[in-house]
Amino acid sequence: MREIAAQWEAWSAIQAKSTGGSHPVEDQVNPARPNRITWYASTGWTKPYPGDSRVLAPNEVPGRDNPPQELGD
Repeated sequence: MREIAAQWEAWSAIQAKSTGGSHPVEDQVNPARPNRITWYASTGWTKPYPGDSRVLAPNEVPGRDNPPQELGD
């Protein structure tokens, strides 16, 4: 799980650069990934997100390429 957690950490750092700062833009990230990183971190990286069969890496998340306006997983 350390490898997957490291992938999520790297993904999160990229998101912080593109969506943070002094003038963040809302709804620039599809919630499929942020929802999972929150879930995984809060469950110690041991429980799959509801509906998934295992803990996924950021590039494996269903709906990851959907526009952020398509809210939901």
